[in-house]
Amino acid sequence: MTLRTRLIIALLLMLPFAAQAADASSERKRKNKAYAGGTIAMWDRYDLLSVAGVGGYDITRWFAMEGHLGTSRSEDVNVGGVQAKAQVDVFFSVFTRFNLVYQRATWFALLGGSYLNFGGDGRAVWQDATTTSDSSNYVFSPSYGLGVELFAGKKKRASMTFSWVRYLDTDKEGEADTFNIGFSYHFGGIPYTPRY
Repeated sequence: MTLRTRLIIALLLMLPFAAQAADASSERKRKNKAYAGGTIAMWDRYDLLSVAGVGGYDITRWFAMEGHLGTSRSEDVNVGGVQAKAQVDVFFSVFTRFNLVYQRATWFALLGGSYLNFGGDGRAVWQDATTTSDSSNYVFSPSYGLGVELFAGKKKRASMTFSWVRYLDTDKEGEADTFNIGFSYHFGGIPYTPRY
């Protein structure tokens, strides 16, 4: 990852805090803006299945900070005619979440970065190789995604999430997309005042 890419990601991660003061007058005063939940995901690389815990904090109705912590099961794969095991032992992501609220739905975009620690036969599998010159089994990668969150119930605290997230996007390991279904609980309710 180049220095320019790191600076752009850092600036975008700070954007919600800069917007907090400007949005304070329109944000409904909630005592608790935190939310938590989980997702189950299918990876397009090696058909991995993963689970992750999700937690976040609504800074304004437009922005939130969100973290993902998860792991995947191991899958047998064929790499250059050799049988190997592919697995993401642990992945941890930090995102700025950009929200667009419409009635009971929140459309969102995620932008941030991930730490991925590869299990199974390690990082070489993700480089489509049997061996690698990299001494470590982990990688840091820019990450991003899109999704929608659908709120239910009278107090609009519980929600279902449907999202696409690219946790891995590096030169050596390539790209890995996930398709996620999740559940979240907003402790202070939906991050805006419904008018219906």
